Amino acid sequence: MNMTEPKPGPKTTEFWITVALIVLATIAGMIPTESPWSKIIAAILAGAAVLGYNVSRGIVKSNSSSKNSDSQKENEK
Repeated sequence: MNMTEPKPGPKTTEFWITVALIVLATIAGMIPTESPWSKIIAAILAGAAVLGYNVSRGIVKSNSSSKNSDSQKENEK
């Protein structure tokens, strides 16, 4: 693996933080309460975790692909 290539998703801290947040949000959503707010908040937290992970991976991959294209252009010279 090249220094500019991103790590595979399961080898990143972001992935495991996202998994932990989803598990915690699922557990929080399963707690019986009279108010539906706990389930709504748990769903919002799980969605925010997934969205945050996808955005961070997208940024990493776009930065690595631009660095790869820059290094390829330099090698062609």
